[in-house]
Amino acid sequence: MTAEIIVKNPVACALAADSAMTMTGGNSGTVKIFNNAEKIYQLSKNYPVGLMVYNNADFCGTPWELSIRSFRKLHGHEEHGTIKEYLTSFLNFLSSAYNITSLDKREARLKEMFRRYVKNTYDDLSQKTLHLNLPESDDVALAVIHQRLTDYYLSENEALESNLFFEGFESSDLIDARAFANIHYLQIAIDILPNKGDLPDALKYQLLEFFAYIICKENVTSMYSGLVFAGFGADEYYASIVTIQIYGSFNNKIMYKIVHGKCSASDPDNSAIIPFASEDEVFTFVRGFNNSIINFMGNTVSQLSNVILENLREKGTNDAISEQKLNTLKDDIIDRVQKYCDENFTQKVTNMLTSLSKKDLSYMAESLVNLSAFKLKISDSYETVGGPIDVAIISKTDGFVWIKRKLYFDKKLNNN
Repeated sequence: MTAEIIVKNPVACALAADSAMTMTGGNSGTVKIFNNAEKIYQLSKNYPVGLMVYNNADFCGTPWELSIRSFRKLHGHEEHGTIKEYLTSFLNFLSSAYNITSLDKREARLKEMFRRYVKNTYDDLSQKTLHLNLPESDDVALAVIHQRLTDYYLSENEALESNLFFEGFESSDLIDARAFANIHYLQIAIDILPNKGDLPDALKYQLLEFFAYIICKENVTSMYSGLVFAGFGADEYYASIVTIQIYGSFNNKIMYKIVHGKCSASDPDNSAIIPFASEDEVFTFVRGFNNSIINFMGNTVSQLSNVILENLREKGTNDAISEQKLNTLKDDIIDRVQKYCDENFTQKVTNMLTSLSKKDLSYMAESLVNLSAFKLKISDSYETVGGPIDVAIISKTDGFVWIKRKLYFDKKLNNN
């Protein structure tokens, strides 16, 4: 976990990030937390553009620091009209930089993604329904397990089929992905799932479809890196923010999607506070509540509705009408709470944002990261947010300016 945030108004945008990096030991489950990670980068020394990294700290095994600074050295002098054009330039560099991230490393990342998917799915199903009520015969029981797995992946594929393609991917990539998975990675499933040397053709077909979909289409794997591009293109007079999640590389293309809820257009009326990774404390500060409260409220009202419906059924009241009224009431309660919080919390904060100076923007961004770190410090959870906080301000007039920046060396000894 990490805590990173961007605070933006018409004057500038402030980026703040903690330094915590969590590493979990494989089978031992040992958790180590290091407080020296770099998460904010200056994408160009000539133009007002920055980049922030969250979640995975590497691209297919290559540290983001190496890829980002190599791009800055080779392309940092190039100016683009918009932040999205900087993003495109960086992705073009990343997809072709096989001298930095080899094809073997890219394929190894896909292999690890498949292995985790199959193993986690199998472990999860094993704890639930996969082994329930099996016949006594081992061969028949194995056939039942294979059929249940086939049904599961069929259901997953039906859901994935309707998902959007990763940016730049299309149907022809699906065909290549099926062939690629059949040659390289079907053996992973054979090694993990129970079998007697092979799997049924129906199950293998569904697995190949599944592999192809997660290569080419948006999915819910946690094996991604979040990249946040922020600043000003040559044609932008107000800060723009574009956030993407990168999952890997296939067919000389980067597997990524744009996270529209974490983007902000270049607009004078578009002040924003955008948190990444650890978000609850920021949402509580801005909105007066976090998502878990709304979810709890919705579940509680639903449970009360079910109790009321049950009582009405016992009295012979029209179920359909009663259920419709109760659902309307539940939605109305949640809408009223959200409206109250919006008027009394969110609007007051966002209205204040527009008048903040650059110094105040940076102070606010740093304080919100500190808030997340403090919450974890006094809780019984791992302190996965912490360490020195880096803060930078990007403005059209002054460019990229470090406000606070940790260094791994003594600056007095490195004046050159």
